[in-house]
This record gives sequence, C-alpha cells and structure tokens, in this order.
Amino acid sequence: MHEEIKERLQQIEKTFDGKAFWDIIDQVKRYKINDDELLKHIADISQKKFREKVSFTLSIPVGNLLEIALTIAAVVLAFRVSPEWMLYISALLLMMTLHPLSHYITGSLIGIKFTHYYLNGPYGVNKPLD
Repeated sequence: MHEEIKERLQQIEKTFDGKAFWDIIDQVKRYKINDDELLKHIADISQKKFREKVSFTLSIPVGNLLEIALTIAAVVLAFRVSPEWMLYISALLLMMTLHPLSHYITGSLIGIKFTHYYLNGPYGVNKPLD
C-alpha cells in the first residue's frame, strides 16, 4: 500500500490534483500509516502549494515583535485618547494583534513548531477559493 501511495504522490507532485492529494491524506490517517519518508513527502507537497498561495511572510521573531509592539500601542492608545471613536480603532487593533499572538502562544505550549507569520492566509478575505 505504501508504494502505491508513494507513486500517487509522485504523480501529484507533477500535476497537482487537490482532491487526489486529500484522498491520500485521508488514507494515511485512516490506516494510521507511520512511514517517515511518506509523511515528509506529503508535508513537502503541502508546504510547496501553501507557499505558492501566500505572497508575504515574516519570520517568527519579527512577527512576534511586530504583534507585541502593536498590542502595546493599542493599549496606550486606548488610555491616551480623548475622542471615543478612537477606542474603536484601539479595539480593532487589539483584535488584530492578540488573535495571532494567542495562536502562537497556545500552539507553542502544546508543541506546535511555527515557521512564519503570513498575512491574509492562502484563502484570504479577498481571494476566491480554488
């Protein structure tokens, strides 16, 4: 079975077919296949397709520094401004910065190794789904 899946992955690498790729992942999960070479091949294909769709990334240290700086700025803004409408801007800024930070902190605590920050994701707000 492993050899058949490896051959199908090689074909998918040449001409990507999303449905076939997800069928392979489903098979690997269903039969609990634990072949390091096969799993690395799947991860490589997935990473390649992801990078094709994401145009701008930041390293983890730079992304964390930016998120923390913007969070501090939002908190300072909330306490320093007098017009009430500025509180909405501060709240929006906090939502935008605390969300990714919470993913990073929670993921790191349970052992997820993050590689980078990316903006708007592969299926961003303004992009149609493939």
